Amino acid sequence: MTLGNAAWGFRETPLEQQLTVTRDMGLSLIELGIGGVPKDRIQVGISDADIDAVKKLFASNSIQLQYASVGNDFSGADEKNSYAGLETMKQKIDIAHKLGVKGIRIFAGFSAAKDVTGKRWDTMIDCLNSAAAYAKRAGIFLAIETHGGVRKTERGFIHSPSVTTDIPSLKRLMNELTPELAFNYDPANIWAANRKPPEEVLSVIYDRTKYIHLKDYRIVEADVVWPVGCGEGVLDWDVVIKSLNRYTGPAFIEYEPTEDVVDGCRRSAAFLKKYL
Repeated sequence: MTLGNAAWGFRETPLEQQLTVTRDMGLSLIELGIGGVPKDRIQVGISDADIDAVKKLFASNSIQLQYASVGNDFSGADEKNSYAGLETMKQKIDIAHKLGVKGIRIFAGFSAAKDVTGKRWDTMIDCLNSAAAYAKRAGIFLAIETHGGVRKTERGFIHSPSVTTDIPSLKRLMNELTPELAFNYDPANIWAANRKPPEEVLSVIYDRTKYIHLKDYRIVEADVVWPVGCGEGVLDWDVVIKSLNRYTGPAFIEYEPTEDVVDGCRRSAAFLKKYL
């Protein structure tokens, strides 16, 4: 696998700094946020001149511009919102194509798996397959992140199973999604949602895993967790890395707290390089 830095931890960090930090870490990959948060440099409606400026910025830092992330939720109860989100995603795919991106991290959604049934399930599947078909025409693959529902509390975060962490739902997804749709395996997200080792989920999606996020969580209390650097939490990293022995794609360090994201990414990289 090839290490890089993920977009989420850098959501408060200017793109120029993201690139210099990544370069100074000796890495050559970064996940570029496209309209996922208000401070993303790339937003829907960006001009071609600004797109060219971003491409030059990557080149001047010797960072590859191959992967991006977008925000979406196709699992909600409002069908109109899901299809509106699909149209927004298509605009972001168009931007990614102009940037030369080859893979985009997306979501299925954050609703509880038990709530996504009937027409709501069908709408989610239709949006995901339609997005994948649109991206394929641009020469881009989409990777669905394994991500549960998340609720913030005063002490941390409570994660709950979604369609991409619940095993029966995930197996159904594999049967109903177009083969062009890949997965972004995030073992920490799976553990936080299921409170079980993530390797069972990986066994379902391994052959379609083309993207990875790496982080860790520590237990605060009962169901509450807090995101930490790789090797600083509950995951059994010997097992995590061994289970990925056939994987050769990108693996993005996703250190989530913004207040010390640079140090957190560096700590995570130092830990992970012991295995690589």
